[in-house]
Formats: sequence, structure tokens, C-alpha cells
Amino acid sequence: MKSWKRVTIYIPAGKENAITRSRLSELTGLSDRINRSAIEAARKAGVKIISQANGKGYYIAENDDDWLLFLEEHRKRAISELNIYNEGIRFLSQEYVVSQIVPVRAHLRRIKGDMPLCEGQISLDIEETEGE
Repeated sequence: MKSWKRVTIYIPAGKENAITRSRLSELTGLSDRINRSAIEAARKAGVKIISQANGKGYYIAENDDDWLLFLEEHRKRAISELNIYNEGIRFLSQEYVVSQIVPVRAHLRRIKGDMPLCEGQISLDIEETEGE
């Protein structure tokens, strides 16, 4: 039996049957950290385990609508966390290399010559001349 299955057999289907983290630890005899790792592995294997944001516990989604709401909540949280990181990097001193990295899409550059302002990346074709 896969290790995550030892944990997920205790997770019921349906929001009204959600099991708390502490109760799950009691039933599995495993630490909360190990249970959470097993749940992550189960999700990667396709088990639609939802964790309620209000701390009421875990349950297996009974339909794709509930699963989609759970995923959307995680997407929003991930974007928020990434924004905190991107904004926070600006406050590092210049001695940290990571503070000097500029996301390409956020950086506008002017190319020498008659070319207009360019956003993002472009490719340049360079012709070789004789004698090089």
C-alpha cells in the first residue's frame, strides 16, 4: 500500500464529514506533518482532498465544483504570496544579486537605432562580415 493511502483511508467524502487534523493524527498514529505530506502526495496522485480554510478539517470532494473552488482559493493565495516576494525583493540592498534581477516582462528597454520602444524580449539577426 502506498504511504499516502494509509492516511487517506481516514479522510471521509463530503464537507459535512470533514475530519480535523488532530483527529486524523489520532487515527493514523502519525504526526501532523507526516499526514500533511501524505495528503500532498495523494493530491498529486489525483485524490481530490479539500482542506477547509476555517480549520474544520479535510474531506474528499464529492464534485468538481467544490474541487474547483478549493483550487481557485489556492491560486489566489499563491499569487498573493508571489506578489509579497516580488515587492519584498526591492528592499534588499544591492549587494544581494537577487535584488538586481528584473523580471523581463516588467522591464522596458530602448534599442539603439530607429526601433520603437520594446517590451519583453526580441531576437536580433547578426550578419557576419568578411574578415571576422
